[in-house]
Amino acid sequence: MPYRYAEFQSGEYYHIYHRGGERQKIFFEEENYLYFLRLLKKYRDKFEMNVVAYCLMPNHFHFKLQPQRDDNLSQFMGKLQQSYVQAINKRYQRSGSLFYERFRHVHVHSERYQILLCRYIHVNPKKDGLVTNLREWPFSNYLEFIEARKGELFVPGYREKFFPTAKEYEDFVAKYGTDEDDDLEKFLFGAK
Repeated sequence: MPYRYAEFQSGEYYHIYHRGGERQKIFFEEENYLYFLRLLKKYRDKFEMNVVAYCLMPNHFHFKLQPQRDDNLSQFMGKLQQSYVQAINKRYQRSGSLFYERFRHVHVHSERYQILLCRYIHVNPKKDGLVTNLREWPFSNYLEFIEARKGELFVPGYREKFFPTAKEYEDFVAKYGTDEDDDLEKFLFGAK
């Protein structure tokens, strides 16, 4: 597949998502998720990347990122995924790619879509039937958004720009499934 150059600008917001090849798992056990999160933190600092929202799922992940330097998002993603795949291949004595082609991205410039994107990212485990209560899914920063856990992979004060209290955001996420969410998904993934 030919290289597709994308320009990522500092201060802008991007929805980044990627899935396993042939929709296969990319996380096989809890330690895989935790290792990926350690890498995410490491490369977030190295590449000056704000991790606004994230959710890791068994066969894919979603990020809402805001680079703090122009045009380093591709390097950030490349290093993160390459390090993870190398570790997984070594641990499970496998070879080759774990992910399907290249990561996907959408520039999210609308403030309304930005907060809807956070909701979309955080609701994924419930939407996919992995949990009935989002508080049960530890592999996203939803718990930081609702102040149920102190973590380092989020942007302090971001949620408060839209929702002054954690309860307001929790209620907002619980209302997932509106026409606005349908519009966001069409924007992010094209017409279905």
